[in-house]
Amino acid sequence: MSEPIYLDFAATTPVDDRVLQAMLPFFSDNFGNPSSVHRWGQRAERALEQARRDVAEVLNCEPAELIFTSGGSEADNLALRGTALAVREATGANQLVTTPIEHDAVLSTMRQLRDHFGFSLALLPKRWSTSSDPRLQLRPVRWFLKTWNCSPLDCRILA
Repeated sequence: MSEPIYLDFAATTPVDDRVLQAMLPFFSDNFGNPSSVHRWGQRAERALEQARRDVAEVLNCEPAELIFTSGGSEADNLALRGTALAVREATGANQLVTTPIEHDAVLSTMRQLRDHFGFSLALLPKRWSTSSDPRLQLRPVRWFLKTWNCSPLDCRILA
């Protein structure tokens, strides 16, 4: 029997050897909390800020625009919560929409925004979430706008 093939690269991937080599010193001798004021923390902070500059150069953005997270769930949570709260503060928009087949990191954050921050939450019908027909991709948006009695100008669909 042949070896199985790992196909869940959306969940996790092997670390590129170049990344591993760059990180190895920080897993042993050069460890330190970059928020600490001691020399180990300061060394880690310098390395972190250099990595931020390197990534920003590749992405053609400012280093201050980058936020490093520990993984996808944390990134989803931070992006959704930050966007929802900022858009509501700026525009008064209070409606969120997503699909029931979203990753739990998204669904949990959306439910928390509803339950603890007072947002309205609509879950699009599952049959529309899984369609590959481009014409059906607009149906959920039309349904949302009609159901929530709003126009594209006064609604923000965040996820």
